[in-house]
Amino acid sequence: MINEPEVEIIISNEEKKDFRYIFSRTATAYRLDAGKLPAGQYRYTAKTEFNSAKYEVSGEFSITPVMLELAKSVADHQLLAALAFQTKGEMIHPNDIRSLPEKIGSQEDIVEVVFPERRLDDLLHFRWIFFLILALLTLEWFIRRWSGAY
Repeated sequence: MINEPEVEIIISNEEKKDFRYIFSRTATAYRLDAGKLPAGQYRYTAKTEFNSAKYEVSGEFSITPVMLELAKSVADHQLLAALAFQTKGEMIHPNDIRSLPEKIGSQEDIVEVVFPERRLDDLLHFRWIFFLILALLTLEWFIRRWSGAY
C-alpha cells in the first residue's frame, strides 16, 4: 500500500454543485473529513496519478437524515439519575410513584404561587344597574319638570 500521491475527490450533490477535497495522508492510508453534508444523493469521482498512470474511481452514495429520537427507544436511567443529581432533584422509579405526593408536599422550597386577577367589566354589562340608573335619571327629570325647576 502506498500513500504518496495526492488524491482529489469531487463530490456532486443532486443540484450538480461540486465539493472538491484532497485526501489527508496518514502513515499508511488516506483520510477524508468532508464535514457535514446535508441529506440527499451524491456522486463522487476520485482521481490520482502515480508513475505516469492516471487512476480514477467513481460511484455514488446517499445520506439519510438521522432521527435521534428513534435511535434509542429505551430510557437511559443512569443519565436521568445523573441529571436529577446535578439539578438537586430526585429520581422516582415507577414502583415508588405513590410516594410522589408526599415527597412534593415535604419540600420546603415548593410553595404555592397565587396570582390575583382583577377583572373590570363595563357598567353596561350589568343591565339591571343600567336600567335602575336610567329609571332614577328619568324620575329626577320628571320631578324637576313637574315642579317647574327645570
